[in-house]
Amino acid sequence: MLAGSYAVHYTPTKSGNYEAGVKLAKSGGLTGQYFENVWFFYTPVKTTVTPTIKLDWGLGKVTDSAADYVSVRWQGKVKPLFAETHTFSLNSDDGAKLWVDNVVLIGACPPR
Repeated sequence: MLAGSYAVHYTPTKSGNYEAGVKLAKSGGLTGQYFENVWFFYTPVKTTVTPTIKLDWGLGKVTDSAADYVSVRWQGKVKPLFAETHTFSLNSDDGAKLWVDNVVLIGACPPR
């Protein structure tokens, strides 16, 4: 934890009771939550921090007990080193979506 003082100012637009929370941003990658189903149901069976999302599971297991019908949600913040155009791409055999700032940039799901 970083010692020090932090000042935060917020002016609400409506009267009422408010709560504020503070989190320390950590570098090192995106937090990945692994689910042994394709709907992100239940509690994740595994949570990791992945510095680079460039994975190839091939025919191996994605979690300790599943190789298929698995979903992974990576969350976090990305800070580019340079102010330039960046390219995000996805390659999936069962469907994938890429959300950035609550907007779907890439959305591909298998037909039902």
